Amino acid sequence: MVSKRIRTAFILVAAVLMATLSFAQDRPVLTQFLVVQEHGKEILKPVTSVSRGDVIEYRAEVVNTHTEGSLTNLSLDIPVPTGATVILASINPKGATASTDEKTFSAVPLKHKVQRGDASVEEVVPASAYKIIRWNIPVLKPGAKTSVSVRVRIN
Repeated sequence: MVSKRIRTAFILVAAVLMATLSFAQDRPVLTQFLVVQEHGKEILKPVTSVSRGDVIEYRAEVVNTHTEGSLTNLSLDIPVPTGATVILASINPKGATASTDEKTFSAVPLKHKVQRGDASVEEVVPASAYKIIRWNIPVLKPGAKTSVSVRVRIN
């Protein structure tokens, strides 16, 4: 059951990512890999199914195919599938923002205020609550490409 739900989420991730840059006329390419250790080395394999505890790496790459004119103010979003937890140290490049409600974005790691008795205390939001990781690309020059990545662990 977990496998089917996660597989559906992976398809949705691709659809949402494609929609994110459709205004730019240059569509991002989303790839996803199963991260495994073989003979002491990290290997990336195509994702065919997932199980609890698996680590999946998402990569999004966009190329400005125009010969003239930079693309500006791009946002690359990678949604986090239901049933997965972001591995915060894997966010690449650094400087991404994230959201727990798909509307409000803040710098990673996300923080929120909680009331402890009479005091208001700032706490780090658990990575399991993240729903979208976003990178803002101010300028992508003609012929240039950029890529972003994040890993998640299947709960």
